[in-house]
Amino acid sequence: MVDARRHPRTAVAVETVLRALGTHGHPAVVRDLSSGGFMAETDQQFIPGETARLQLPEIGYVSARVIWSTGGKVGGAFDQPLKSGPLARLISIGTCEPAAC
Repeated sequence: MVDARRHPRTAVAVETVLRALGTHGHPAVVRDLSSGGFMAETDQQFIPGETARLQLPEIGYVSARVIWSTGGKVGGAFDQPLKSGPLARLISIGTCEPAAC
């Protein structure tokens, strides 16, 4: 299977809040992150195609389109790419070895 992502992902463990528009936020842990998207673990079910808001330390709330959601995980593409400076700071505080994430 070929990885079609445009932005390289970094394994992280960042506690956050994730919510679909019009709903309350739910705890989530971002497990990988790039300037273009994320994968997070959460108990909340999301519907592919819906808009979600993700609260990221160092960055604030960002809007994303849900690409997939299954088995307690959700993947999304940010509406606007994250800026490199805040992304680098977030990655520096949340980076972990993939086996430990």
